[in-house]
Amino acid sequence: MIVIIEKADQDLYQYLHYRHNNNMPFEKNEIKRIFKEILMGVNHMHSNLIMHRDLKPFNILISKDGTDAKIADFGCAQRIDIFGRQKMDSGVGK
Repeated sequence: MIVIIEKADQDLYQYLHYRHNNNMPFEKNEIKRIFKEILMGVNHMHSNLIMHRDLKPFNILISKDGTDAKIADFGCAQRIDIFGRQKMDSGVGK
C-alpha cells in the first residue's frame, strides 16, 4: 500500500545537524514541544494497536521552522496482537 503525505522540509537528524552546525542551541521549551509531538504520535499509534518498530531521527519529519513534527516510514510497522498470538519477527533495525 502506498500512502502519500504532505512534503516535509527535513528529518529530525538533519534538523539537529543544521542547528548544531549553525551554533543555534535549543531552548528547553523547543525540545519539550518536539518530544511531546513525537510522544503524542506514538500514543496515537499504540491506542490504535499499531507498533512502528523503526522509530529513529530519520523517520521523524520536521518543518523548516521546527514547529511541526510527524512520524513517517511505517514499512516495519505491525498491528499489536493484544492476545499474544502473533510473534514479531526479529528483522527490525538491520
